[in-house]
Amino acid sequence: MAADPPRSPGDRFRQALTRIGEAGGREVTAAWALTRVIMFAILLLPWYPIDPVSGDTGLYREWAGQLVTGQFPVDDERWQYPPLAALVIVLPQLPGTVYGLWFMLAALLLDLLVLRLLLRVSRKAVGGQAMGAWSWVAGLFLLGPVCYFRIDLPVTAVAVCAMLVMARSRAFGALVAVGTLIKAWPAVLLLSLPRDRACVRAVTASALTGVGIVGLMSVFMDDLWAFVGGQGGRGIEIEAVAAMPFHVARHFGWAGSVEHRYGSWELLGPGVQVAGRLSMGLTLAGLALIGGIAWRRRPDAWNPAFGAEVALAATLIAVITSRVLSPQYMIWVIGVAAVCLSYRGARQGAVALLVLVAAGLTHLEFPVVWHAVRDGDPLATGIVAVRNLLLIGAAVVVVRGLWAGSRTGEEDKEVRPGRG
Repeated sequence: MAADPPRSPGDRFRQALTRIGEAGGREVTAAWALTRVIMFAILLLPWYPIDPVSGDTGLYREWAGQLVTGQFPVDDERWQYPPLAALVIVLPQLPGTVYGLWFMLAALLLDLLVLRLLLRVSRKAVGGQAMGAWSWVAGLFLLGPVCYFRIDLPVTAVAVCAMLVMARSRAFGALVAVGTLIKAWPAVLLLSLPRDRACVRAVTASALTGVGIVGLMSVFMDDLWAFVGGQGGRGIEIEAVAAMPFHVARHFGWAGSVEHRYGSWELLGPGVQVAGRLSMGLTLAGLALIGGIAWRRRPDAWNPAFGAEVALAATLIAVITSRVLSPQYMIWVIGVAAVCLSYRGARQGAVALLVLVAAGLTHLEFPVVWHAVRDGDPLATGIVAVRNLLLIGAAVVVVRGLWAGSRTGEEDKEVRPGRG
């Protein structure tokens, strides 16, 4: 009998990933518990810079005290959130309790909820693989404790729920509206819909849900949209992709500066406003490209797995073209990538791996070498640059794959669930 040919490193790596993915829910849940204990233990290390990680909860607590009076903090330039974010910020404000602790525990429960949802959908996939759940567990672990001290985990949980009911267009649209009114980015998920009546139903449900929520909130609160006016004056945040040329220019006599504005450290100086406008233009152009690619797909060949890949591409485009790329934005990408891996026929394993590496580098740059990044240290900014290149590479891989498979969808053998 002839000996089996030696396997390539790529084959062995894929086989290892398959073994991990085939592990059951108990193994994934145990890994979740262990990694979360480690994450919170990290906060107790004397050398770990906890203040940058947990500092936003102090600001949330301050805002919560004002929000409960029916007023948005419109006089604070750091308020950059849609109106429903107020609910997320106010809920942990319980009398006689520590606000940051309750916020952290609520985020931890949402983390576990997302894990259980991903495991539930993975049981319906061929072979019951749980790669999406593993990706979620690993992604947040690599990103670090910052996940539990920002509102981005709650909004990502809403977005994940929306993507997991994508085949039920009305529920999907309603959840997208909720997420968008907490933090705007889930609106890009609407690009993942097919060009048929399901799209009309989802958009209609999203619009009606949004109008209903805003109408109800306007009865109790004023200045719901005051935050929009502050967006136009923002510069380029030092971790954004658009900031990279300016970091290089700082070492060649660029006359700009780094200042704390709108709740983040931004670059100000010659060329920054032009770069900001270019970034916004690239966001619109990139999302238009993704929408065009998605609509090349025949409606009868659409399935939730393809829709999830479109959502991943749109989220990556939104992140890499944004004027702001805070560490917690990685939670969005981790969540959407995890959903992609949870659907039958998922093809984004390489992209998920790039995202996981980017998450680890993000934790390294924030908070470990954060002050060096702010000061323009070449090594520290190099870490940010590599992270950004990985995200750009992930976006390119997803978009190329969508373009290659969007015309007919014949490669997908999955039977689509009904869309109601």
